[in-house]
Amino acid sequence: TELDILAGSDSKTTTTTIPYKMLKPIKRSKYPDVTEEEERASLPLQTLCGAIFDAVLVHMMNAVSAPDVWQPLKRTIAEALVRDKVPNTLGILEKQYAKEADVITLQEASLALIERARGGPLGKAFHVWTPAGADPARDQNSAVLLRKSTFPGEGDEITDAVESRLGKDAPVARGDVLAVRASDSRGVPHVVASFHGDTNGLAT
Repeated sequence: TELDILAGSDSKTTTTTIPYKMLKPIKRSKYPDVTEEEERASLPLQTLCGAIFDAVLVHMMNAVSAPDVWQPLKRTIAEALVRDKVPNTLGILEKQYAKEADVITLQEASLALIERARGGPLGKAFHVWTPAGADPARDQNSAVLLRKSTFPGEGDEITDAVESRLGKDAPVARGDVLAVRASDSRGVPHVVASFHGDTNGLAT
């Protein structure tokens, strides 16, 4: 069944798709312990496990409560953590961190969030960096924000140099690593890196 899925950076734009098409295979290139057979089966297994998980949750909620009680609660949680996730996250950054921090690093960020950060108050106060090889299909990109008054020059990205030191077999995906070189207002050079990894320390 096709559903309308949020797809735009404005948290309102939708695209129509079948949910299973949003799943991505589990790659051996990132998880070496996964066999070729497991990689091939990863999409149908994700579909099956997702269906079982949903069925367990619905059964559990219907057993302990009533749909007219738990479904509105679910809707409230979904609105806060899914539909309004980007504006809520930006609000926290703007109100709690951007007032004092000169450097902010983010991991597992969607490009939708980063685009809105660039176009909003954060973009006015900070240089907003994302990897040149950021993956638009994954919401797992790293980002670096450098306060413009502290780092007057935008700096330059050195992610390729960092990734080359990891080796070609390092289980790192596109967008996981971001490294930026910039000098502060006193001329002191800095290297700031943001890294996301769930590789049991194999890439750290």
